Amino acid sequence: MEVGLGHPLLLSLSGTNKRCVLCERGREHTNCTANYLLDRPITQSEGDIARTNALFLAQLNLFVDLLCTDGSHAMVKGTDEAYASLGAANRVEKQEDMPHHKRRTAKKICNAGPAEGAGWQDEG
Repeated sequence: MEVGLGHPLLLSLSGTNKRCVLCERGREHTNCTANYLLDRPITQSEGDIARTNALFLAQLNLFVDLLCTDGSHAMVKGTDEAYASLGAANRVEKQEDMPHHKRRTAKKICNAGPAEGAGWQDEG
């Protein structure tokens, strides 16, 4: 929770992990931190992860208004579906994270040709 701005803001929530040090060392234990299968890419289940997190937060009467994520809409969709299942009217706003935004913008600039009417002419 971030309270420096005078508003209690949840900055991050994560609940998946593919690895557990104790499992990798072959030790018997409970409450394993490896709660995701190694052979399944996390990107295939971002919506499931978001849905689980949203339902957990809703139990605490906390609702997500803004998700900063990659270009995929899976997390937004999963969160919206969780709220719809509860009958809540919340809709999540999606904001693209900076690394993905930067990469997408750079790709567009590199792939763009000269603009029409920009004064550039081929005099060949």
